[in-house]
Amino acid sequence: MFRRRLSAVTLAGVSALLLIGVWLVGTALAHADLARGGPAPGSALKLAPERVAVWFTDPVEIDFSGIRVLDARGGQVDNRDSARYQNDPAAVSVTLPGLPDGTYTVAWWNLSAVDGHTNLGSYVFAVGEPTAGAPQRGAVRGAVATQPLLQSLLEPPLRWLALLSILGIIGALSFELLISGPVLAARGASKVFQHMEEQMSVGTLKLTWLASGLFLLASLGELAVKASIAKGVPLFLALGSPMIAVVRQTGWGDLWLWRTNLLLGTIAVLMLASLGRRRGGSANWREGQVVALAFAAGILLTLTLASHGAAVPQIRIPALFSYFLHLLGAGVWVGGLLYLALVVPPAMRLQRQQSGRATSPGVFCPAVHVVAMSRFSALATLSVGILFVTGLYSSWAQVTILPALATPYGATLLTKLGLIAPLLLFGAVNLFWARPRLAADGKALRFLHRTVAAQAILAVLVLLSVGLLVSLEPARRVAARQGIGQQNAVTLKGAVEGAEITVDVEPNRVGRNRFVVSLKDRTGRPLRATQVNLLLTYQKSDVAANWQSAAPAGEGQYVLERSLNLAGPWQLEVTVQRPDAFDARASFRFEVLPAASYSALAPTAEAGNVLWAAELVLIGLLMVLAWWMMRRFERGRGKGGG
Repeated sequence: MFRRRLSAVTLAGVSALLLIGVWLVGTALAHADLARGGPAPGSALKLAPERVAVWFTDPVEIDFSGIRVLDARGGQVDNRDSARYQNDPAAVSVTLPGLPDGTYTVAWWNLSAVDGHTNLGSYVFAVGEPTAGAPQRGAVRGAVATQPLLQSLLEPPLRWLALLSILGIIGALSFELLISGPVLAARGASKVFQHMEEQMSVGTLKLTWLASGLFLLASLGELAVKASIAKGVPLFLALGSPMIAVVRQTGWGDLWLWRTNLLLGTIAVLMLASLGRRRGGSANWREGQVVALAFAAGILLTLTLASHGAAVPQIRIPALFSYFLHLLGAGVWVGGLLYLALVVPPAMRLQRQQSGRATSPGVFCPAVHVVAMSRFSALATLSVGILFVTGLYSSWAQVTILPALATPYGATLLTKLGLIAPLLLFGAVNLFWARPRLAADGKALRFLHRTVAAQAILAVLVLLSVGLLVSLEPARRVAARQGIGQQNAVTLKGAVEGAEITVDVEPNRVGRNRFVVSLKDRTGRPLRATQVNLLLTYQKSDVAANWQSAAPAGEGQYVLERSLNLAGPWQLEVTVQRPDAFDARASFRFEVLPAASYSALAPTAEAGNVLWAAELVLIGLLMVLAWWMMRRFERGRGKGGG
């Protein structure tokens, strides 16, 4: 009866994983960025539009998304009827009354229907003659808040706790399934080793119960934070109906339900397997562990679906594959370290006491530790290699260019790498120094326990940085918005009537620009002018233009701030009026770049597929290396290694 029930749960678990996998391939997108707008960003219209519509890169939750149209003073001028546009799940629109000529800002905000992330932004368009000034920044910020660095200060610690918990579950189950269980079972029918195996299983259960409780607590906390952000209310007001609304009305809520049900499934399977073990069925315990591990892997799938890797549609499958393997590798390695630090030493102490060997490592050092640590070393080498390869791919997908490391995401990524370095150093010491000495030196075992504890602490710190990393906006998006790593300022130079005229245009993109005119005479000394006038003319359409005066800034420099609302070719005419010479006139042509967009630094499918192929090859080589290490350790043991 018991085995039939456990087999039914096994079938249900496998079916659930297959269903999640199909869903993962079909719907894995995230972070609803601006794809296009109508009117288009930076466009100049002769007649005022009747409606403004925006399209996002993702379906959005319409109850938590919308747009506003603001005039140059920041006042809202639309009809306040923001709604879904033409039944398109990724489009929102709002109608307009008759608008006078001027420059307008479209301010948008949304909640992704996939991962529950909020996003917001704005762009400008012009009606009739574009105004010289840009929308007042303070007014626009007052109408719609700018995108914060973090959605909530609670989000990073909650994500850290969730990651720590699920990796602990993965590590405990995989360690006992692949290492401690087979090693102790291979020792035969000795009561000593049977009792040791029972102690390890009890430790696995305790660690799993604790991690499951913490994961459930973190998941409930994250749901409350999401509800608070989505509804725009304080956290204590988000408890109750706002949380239910997020679960029932959002794609992120669907993921949350999957995650919670998989966790409950993990707990139920282990409870059944534990009951089966008490009835004398160790096979039931092993089967239950396999099913529980499959459920835990399903939880990793839900985390993958809501990750930054899901926000790269150009390389969706490779990015999701890499991130899932990254989490799985972290579970085996980091979770294994937690298991070694929290479960193995207490179980060993208890067994030594019960065996009358409280003062010495006893039989378990040569008989168990050598083999177990050899297996874990091979498995950890494979996991670390996978973490390195998949981490490189994921970092490339989210950073794209080296200058983007100057963003908060990039700084956090570098901090994470800095914490991993000593973690790897400890691992190398254990592999090449402590492990070979376990059979003959009791001090090596004590040293190993200390270094494993240190590794576990460092791993917890690494996960803290990961909790912050997954809460931050990807580096490539911030870099694209700020123009990092892209062509920005342009310098125009000319010499006429004995004057050298240099004009720096910053940032040379649609929107507010700064024109700095520098004047020098033939000897290179600053040149004084009574007035410097500039005329900007768009070359692709007949848009009226007027002369404007630049303000003196000292040392032969004159500054004008002007809004350029159209991308493409512009002509700049500069007239320099001097008290003791003829006026100097110069004409320049330059290309104004489009406003920075989130897709500007998106990874390309071609590069992504090539790197993915290289990643798969490297992972294959790592598997061969792990197999070779295992065989080498086994041969060494057969020659007298214990």
